[in-house]
Amino acid sequence: MPELEPITWQNIPGLTDRERELGEMLFYGADLRTLTLASATVGDERIPDIRAGQVYRETDSHTHGRAG
Repeated sequence: MPELEPITWQNIPGLTDRERELGEMLFYGADLRTLTLASATVGDERIPDIRAGQVYRETDSHTHGRAG
């Protein structure tokens, strides 16, 4: 099975340039497929939640709720 290319701050879809910059400051070089990031802020700037290499914004919460 071929190894997949890592999902990084530079190639994950759905982030602004500023969010990419902040993410790199916090977790430089991280493969975002293996990272769960929730409610992260740098100063007063918020980075969207990231789970398994996908960006989840607050407006997405109603479509990605937990089954219960």
